[in-house]
Amino acid sequence: MKVPNSAAHIRRAQIVSLSLTELMLLLVFMAIAFSFLAKTEGLHSVPRLQAQLNEALAENEKLTKDNDDLTKKLTDATNKLYRLERFLDRIQIDVATLRPRGDTIPIDVSHTYVLSKTGGGAPGHPLCALKSHYLFNFYLLSDMWIRGEQIWGEDDALAVSHRPGIGPLSSGAPLSLDEFRTSAEALSSETLATNECVFAVRVIRQTKDADAFDAELQMVQRFFAVGRH
Repeated sequence: MKVPNSAAHIRRAQIVSLSLTELMLLLVFMAIAFSFLAKTEGLHSVPRLQAQLNEALAENEKLTKDNDDLTKKLTDATNKLYRLERFLDRIQIDVATLRPRGDTIPIDVSHTYVLSKTGGGAPGHPLCALKSHYLFNFYLLSDMWIRGEQIWGEDDALAVSHRPGIGPLSSGAPLSLDEFRTSAEALSSETLATNECVFAVRVIRQTKDADAFDAELQMVQRFFAVGRH
C-alpha cells in the first residue's frame, strides 16, 4: 500500500481550505451587496410610491367633488322639474304634449285666458277674406326661428302677392324673431290701414323647446289670426 506524501496532502488540504474560505468570503460579500442594493432600491421606491399615492388621492378628491357637484345639479334640476310640472298641472297644460287640456288656461284666481283655434293677434279685427282662408304656414323651429311658406291659392294671388313683407314671410327661409317681426309688422300695418282686417295663418310646431315655442307663437299671434295644425 502506497502511503501518500504527507506534504503534498497537507498542501492540497490548505488549497481546499483556502478555496472554501474564499467562497465563504464571496458569499458574505454577495449577501452584503444584495442587502445594500435591496435597501437602496427600497429607498428609491418609497418616494415613487408616495407620489403615486398622492396622485391617486388627488384624483379621488377631484372625482368626489365632481360627483358632489353633479348630485347637487341633479337635485336642483329635479326640484325645478317638479315645480314646473306642478305649475303646468295647475294651469291645465298636459305635461307630455304641452298642449292645453281644455279651452281655458287659469293663470291665477283673477286671470283666465280663453283659447280659440282662430284666436290670435289683433283682437277686434275681422279676418281678411281669402278663398283659400289661410295665407301662410308658419313652422315654429328651435332656437327662436320661424319659417314661412305661402299656402294661398291662385284666386288670392292678386290680392296678396304685392303686399309688403309677403316675400320674406313666404320665402321658406328661416327668419329670426326680429326679421319675422319686421316683415309681419309691415304686412299687418298695411292690411289694417287699407282693409282693417288680419290674415289667418296656420302654425306648425317643430321645436321641442317649450320656451321657444311660446315666444314664437306669441310673435305670430301679434300680427295674425292663428290656427294650429
